[in-house]
Amino acid sequence: MIVRVVTSEENPYGMAGTRIHDFSHPDWRQDIDILVSGAGEKLAYITLPKSTCYEDAKTQIEYIQETAKKQVLVERFLFMYLLKLTVHCKM
Repeated sequence: MIVRVVTSEENPYGMAGTRIHDFSHPDWRQDIDILVSGAGEKLAYITLPKSTCYEDAKTQIEYIQETAKKQVLVERFLFMYLLKLTVHCKM
């Protein structure tokens, strides 16, 4: 649905941002695959939900970068991220 909205003529600015599922959700990679391939040229940013540790955020960011690179969109994305460290996080 978000791809339709972002790429439609109803989007007067020709761009938008989006938020994906958190790392613990089984579909976060699918979110990225759909968004980058379907609306990558018009995505201003992808927001990551708060993670419980650095490694989770790093994994998501690396996956976004890899997916964008396949679509020749690496420089297109800005990452907005709030990192919540917990005692379970290994640094």
